[in-house]
Amino acid sequence: MKPINLPKLPNQPLVSVLIANYNYASYIGEAIESVLNQTYSNVEVIVSDDGSTDDSCSVVEQYARRDTRVKLIRRNQNGGMAAATNAAYAASRGEIICLLDSDDTYTPLKVEKVVQQLVTHPNAGLTIHRIMLVDRHRQPIQEIPFLTEFEHGWIADRVIQRGGRWRDMPGGALCFRREAAGFVFPIPEEEFRRAADGFIFTLLPLLTEVTAIEDVLYDYRIHGQNDYGSWRLTAETVTAELDFMARQINAVNRRLKEMGTSQITLNIEQNLLYKQRRLSLSLFEATPRFHLTRMYAALTPRLLTDDLYRPSQKLLGLLVYGSAIVLPATLRPWWLSTALAHNKIKLRLQQVRNYARNVLRSRKTISA
Repeated sequence: MKPINLPKLPNQPLVSVLIANYNYASYIGEAIESVLNQTYSNVEVIVSDDGSTDDSCSVVEQYARRDTRVKLIRRNQNGGMAAATNAAYAASRGEIICLLDSDDTYTPLKVEKVVQQLVTHPNAGLTIHRIMLVDRHRQPIQEIPFLTEFEHGWIADRVIQRGGRWRDMPGGALCFRREAAGFVFPIPEEEFRRAADGFIFTLLPLLTEVTAIEDVLYDYRIHGQNDYGSWRLTAETVTAELDFMARQINAVNRRLKEMGTSQITLNIEQNLLYKQRRLSLSLFEATPRFHLTRMYAALTPRLLTDDLYRPSQKLLGLLVYGSAIVLPATLRPWWLSTALAHNKIKLRLQQVRNYARNVLRSRKTISA
């Protein structure tokens, strides 16, 4: 594997923001406004409405009449997120592609910082950034990522060795060059009626260098109906995640074969996160402690030698899963949700950590 060749970006590249929408009339206007109010103005907003039965199209049309940068694509039937995103991409013209969920918003500097990042890293076809999970009133819940650090550069070999795993980010934090998008689209529509971003963030680091921005540039709204909608882990949510991981690996392997690189495949059994989720599911299913202990013993050396997790994450993982095995089966769902799901406790810990880092930086500056 080697990264694709990328031409030099123009001085003011057009940025296409793709929005797949279905029945989010109450949110879509705020999403569009967050793009139109960017500090970087050379943008187009392509809203692909996936057969909404509410007033979504009327809301989008109001913005399109006021600003020629907004374009609405009406799809008569609901085909799912991949189909809607494919339609939006086909109508786009930008040298840079950004995604935006119709119930979320960009921060004002998002597009400007993305353009700067890709201009100053000309070999990177993909950039990601931090996001903030917020509630329906846009009050912060937790910053993502929580502990894992971003990766930079050509990481394909590492991603392959990890079975497709890297410090990826959800769709709203994915921004990529059009040359890279040409290998992604069309996204397989049957497998990705939901979470089409999984195909993108699994395939792209195998094709291009990646770079990352440490700023929070996206607010991901939690309102109970989206993929992060549950504040708790359950057997059902973990089962769905395992199924999703398997689907995205299989779809990417198929795309790699279509590209003529069939000698490169992702093996999901090498994916540590997949192994962790399988242990979580066994904990939810009240598996006998003997079998849980064997799974934990097999996971431990892989966790300790992992090249992506930081030491604090490794120790936390061992503590979380080890404690869950000891706990009564009735308490395991509460413990795993508290430790592994997003929550405001983690936000407070992040704030304390960031404050401590800023204090240390200030002291170093003063001493220098």
